[in-house]
Amino acid sequence: MQPVTRKSILAILLIATLTASWVDIPAIGLSASEPDLLPAAQILPPDNHAGSGKKTTPPSIQAAPATTPPTTRPDALPGERFRLHTANLFPVHSWQPPPPPAEVVEGPPAAPPLPFQYAGKLTEGENTIIFLSDGARTHLVRRGDALQQYRVSEITATDITFVYLPLKEKQILTFGSHP
Repeated sequence: MQPVTRKSILAILLIATLTASWVDIPAIGLSASEPDLLPAAQILPPDNHAGSGKKTTPPSIQAAPATTPPTTRPDALPGERFRLHTANLFPVHSWQPPPPPAEVVEGPPAAPPLPFQYAGKLTEGENTIIFLSDGARTHLVRRGDALQQYRVSEITATDITFVYLPLKEKQILTFGSHP
């Protein structure tokens, strides 16, 4: 009868072990005051000030901010149920110093490049009309006309002189060859 009792006790212990591995059992007896049981605890070094005459204090323990434990899904695998922390154990760290900030050298403000391209001209007597393209639009301008933030100040046989109105800066658009 001895072997039957031993087999039944082993069977009961096997069933209890399998049941315990499938059922979440809360941790009993763990307290936050024990440093070995704090997975995210930070141990701070004592204040050692040489020559200050202060006593050295034992290292203080500072727990990480409280986080909520991961929720257990009913369909989770047994290994997933006991997951304690999802912190990155091997974060990327570079020993290279960060690049120095780019030096910003600000000079006097300058006019932006001309947004116009020469598309053609029409001359009738002393009147000259210039065709300028601005992307998909075509503009017809004469001497003295204002177009966006530019004013046409002079038209020659090979150049158009614009004045950028906010800065009163002259810009020249060349469209022909010089004789």
